[in-house]
Amino acid sequence: MTPASQANTDVIADLARRTAAPVELIKDLYENEVMKLKAGATVEKYIPVIARQRIKRKLRTRRHSLDNDDV
Repeated sequence: MTPASQANTDVIADLARRTAAPVELIKDLYENEVMKLKAGATVEKYIPVIARQRIKRKLRTRRHSLDNDDV
């Protein structure tokens, strides 16, 4: 495993743990987000950080929507 792929695995595992979401869901979200970001990026150094922030935001939004549906 390359250092980059190990870092991605670590980010995915950490996000799954922190959000209590399934690893496969986080993996799919992360890979999709990275692909979208790379498509328009001229500098790729911060893509993992940005992808992580976007996934956390998406999961918070989903959770918030689910919580409001229960009311």
